[in-house]
Amino acid sequence: MGTIYECVFNGGDMCSLLSNLNNKGENDLLPYLPYLTTLSNTTPTNNPVSENLLFDLLRKYPQVNTILEYISLDYSSIISEVEQHINNNNAEAWSAQSFEKGDARERIKVVLVELALLIDSRIEKPVLLGNTVYLSELCLIIPLIRANTTYFSLEEIVRGLLHSPLAVQLISSIVTNDCGSFESIVDILLGSSSVESSSTISGLLSSMCSLSKSHSHYIRRLLLKQHALPELILTITLNYIQDEIRFFSGFLHSGDFLWMRDFIQSSQDTPSSQLVELRESLSRKLSSSRVGDSDMMVDDNSSTTEPADPIGINSLLHLYCGIIGLLGLHVNTSETEHILNAIILNNSSPTKFFSSKLGLSFMLVCENLLKLVSRAKVIEVIKSFMVEKDVGRSQGKEMLLMIAVYFHTGQHSGVVDIVRSELGFQASIHSDSLHSFSDMLKFEMPESVLVSELGNLIKGQIKTSTSETSGIVLNCMYHLMKGGVIDKLITVLDIADWIVTLLLEGEEPIHPLLPALIDEYVDGILDTSRTGLTKISDTELKKIFNKEGSFAPKVKALYYILRFNEMVSKKNRSSSANTQQLAEYSMSFLHTLSIKPILTYTQSNTANYSCIIPPLLALSVTQLPHLFDVVCLLDSEDQKQDKKLDGIHDQILHENNDIPDPAALNEIFLNTVASPVKTSLLLHKLDQVPASSLYTYINPLLDSLLPLIVFPSPSLYTITLQFAQLWHTLYIYNPMELGLKTFNVISSPNILTPFENTPINAPLISRTYTHNDLITDPLLVLRCHPYIFSNPPLLQVLFYILTSYMAASKKHIMEITQNQPGTTNTTKLEDANSLILTQESAIIQLLLELCLPNPLFKIVSSASTRSDLSEDKGVEEERCTLITTYIHQLFIESPLLIKLVHFQGYSSKLLPITAAIPSMHICLEFLPELINQPISERVVFGIQLAGFVIEKYPIPKSLNVAKVVLARIASSILSHNSAAPPISLAPHYTPYSFLKQMLPSLVKIC
Repeated sequence: MGTIYECVFNGGDMCSLLSNLNNKGENDLLPYLPYLTTLSNTTPTNNPVSENLLFDLLRKYPQVNTILEYISLDYSSIISEVEQHINNNNAEAWSAQSFEKGDARERIKVVLVELALLIDSRIEKPVLLGNTVYLSELCLIIPLIRANTTYFSLEEIVRGLLHSPLAVQLISSIVTNDCGSFESIVDILLGSSSVESSSTISGLLSSMCSLSKSHSHYIRRLLLKQHALPELILTITLNYIQDEIRFFSGFLHSGDFLWMRDFIQSSQDTPSSQLVELRESLSRKLSSSRVGDSDMMVDDNSSTTEPADPIGINSLLHLYCGIIGLLGLHVNTSETEHILNAIILNNSSPTKFFSSKLGLSFMLVCENLLKLVSRAKVIEVIKSFMVEKDVGRSQGKEMLLMIAVYFHTGQHSGVVDIVRSELGFQASIHSDSLHSFSDMLKFEMPESVLVSELGNLIKGQIKTSTSETSGIVLNCMYHLMKGGVIDKLITVLDIADWIVTLLLEGEEPIHPLLPALIDEYVDGILDTSRTGLTKISDTELKKIFNKEGSFAPKVKALYYILRFNEMVSKKNRSSSANTQQLAEYSMSFLHTLSIKPILTYTQSNTANYSCIIPPLLALSVTQLPHLFDVVCLLDSEDQKQDKKLDGIHDQILHENNDIPDPAALNEIFLNTVASPVKTSLLLHKLDQVPASSLYTYINPLLDSLLPLIVFPSPSLYTITLQFAQLWHTLYIYNPMELGLKTFNVISSPNILTPFENTPINAPLISRTYTHNDLITDPLLVLRCHPYIFSNPPLLQVLFYILTSYMAASKKHIMEITQNQPGTTNTTKLEDANSLILTQESAIIQLLLELCLPNPLFKIVSSASTRSDLSEDKGVEEERCTLITTYIHQLFIESPLLIKLVHFQGYSSKLLPITAAIPSMHICLEFLPELINQPISERVVFGIQLAGFVIEKYPIPKSLNVAKVVLARIASSILSHNSAAPPISLAPHYTPYSFLKQMLPSLVKIC
């Protein structure tokens, strides 16, 4: 029947239709007679042969003559009579006897009247439309009424017929003879919410599914969307579409299954035939000798002992886990033993496609496993996982060991997570079943056995590169460390060195679990109650940083060092003074490592280091703040933009791309005075080299070129600018190492003038400084050669170095004060802030002094005929601008520093310079306090400062300060004014000289 319907439904031509009809029996064609008879009368084929064949076919059926009578009727007049009789309440006149004895017209009238009464709910039980005696005749009449009248809509007919006991057959007759009404009828049926008609609707939909497989898919899709008739969904899946594995797999992964779970759980109390059929179908497929992945064809006569197709077994196990863990199906003893036997059989088979992890997942998802089957059976299955296999088949064993580790360390939630991760959905795992399985597994696999098995697994991994180490090994190591079991493992197997290799070696990308694993390793080192895990030596770490190749080991080693230092610092602060203090990795050791290139590389490769970048940067910012100079980074962005706009670089590189080796480069730089153009062109080429490659030329740049350009010669100014730009590129790449090397060069007393080749007269000490020297006392950075301060490009270089060591010194001071015993945290913080402010104010005072004229800043002219000493006015102004800009940055970072510096005071000659600092408006906040000091020098300085600040910032607050200044001047001269405390003028001050000195400030104020 389905073949005929599909031909009609798909719009087949007459020839294809007749070919299908001739192959069908007489009973198969009966439902289609109204459509075929109508087709023979109304559709010309232009093919006499086809028409004769159709007529010959229809002559076999005596019902055709009756259908022809019905077709020839005048339905309009019949409808008029029906309406008249119904309106006159004469419906009782129509009876079954009228239908039996009447002609075709009479029978149509009787059916229409009863159908109208059903639609209007004027009768409860139909006489004709509910009598099986008239069913065959009604199945001819109903489709013809639908085709020849529009008196009733399709929805009215369907809803009316639903009240008939013969609704399934009658409505089906409409579908078989009017294929275009299928979707409308389905929508009408699913929109009927009557509980009494649910069985009728299910029967109707099931009947329509039998017509076509495409109808089955359509109806099931609508039922799933509406969460309706779960029994029918199972019927359609099992009997019509027969894709239960594919269907349930997709259905469970959709997440919209709670309504189906309610049905299955209720059906287990009152057995449902559909659920029983589903169980039997899955059981047959599990027993099948050949199982496909999608449509599993079952051979009930198969008796082979070969293991089932592993891909199909995988699908079945995954499905069983889903219907148990998500839909709440309770498997029985027979089903459970059947599945366990399949797992054992496939575990022992040589095929590589069976997922033993799915079998293990089923055992954990299955509720009350040890109550359904014997303990011996479960142990037999577990032993089948432990059988030695090749590497490709060891996943089940590794997962079992991982689960054993979770159970031994009391982390049952980890077992749930690993099973759900394997299945791909949130399967429910009963806690009682989990505990009983845990007790059984710990008894069968005690710690000694677990340690031995893990040792064999790890030893197998030791021989392979760590890039091939499976995630399950990392998981095992992590939880062994977290649970403390690793100590026994190290004692038995002597794998301490391998653990370090696992942590710090390997290739990209970084495994997501690795940061947590390193954290647990550090915890194990710091836990005095544990043995086996030891601190990695400086020598071993240094080897990793010095090794060429992948950055991955260096990134992991850096993370380990910073995490270790952080946790040791916390532990030392929380421990008592009498407790033995643990040693961190020293800052001097950290400064020997190229840390900034590692951080830069990591941030540029987020795909490979995404899991470690956030904690690594957090640790770096906290412990190595000097590596993150914001101003330097902003300046580097400006340089990049300048390079894009400067086309000379591309032209130079096009002419000659070769850069000499460092030895030849050294000779060229030494001849810079004689051949400055050659050096300039070479520096242009170096400016296009990446920082990582440029760093190989650091020694020629610093040792040969830098000493020649310390002397601010106009002929070498362009080269000095190029050097400063190259230095900045290198500084961003590796700030600490470059900063120290640079400072040791510019602080050397052996620098010669490039023209006279004579020593430069400067008060310098011959000494090689270390990182510790400059971190302990950043003021040493300003003890460089005095000509640096007359060389603006190199002065900017000096400020970068000073900023870096000031940041490192702050961190150093905080650590020292935090480790002081016997003081509160508040006191420690206050002490640290006081020391930092004192240090920074001293630096500012030294920088301010550099703005004053100094004979040491005077340069010797390049012309040998001149011997007078002078300094270019523009150079002096640029130096002062750089210094005040740097001081402004310090003031912005710490506004309290402005008050401290001005209460300390400085030369009044510098006031025109400092008044130009943008942040000096903050002085308006404390100037009244400064002016009212009892010390005459501070009062004089305060009033002079107020004159410059008020002149620059004519705002309301300045007016208030001006009033305070005038009052203070008056009180200093007129002793009877008690508004302010009297001051003791210094011996060289008289009231008149004091007033004379204040007059310039009064002019500015007024």
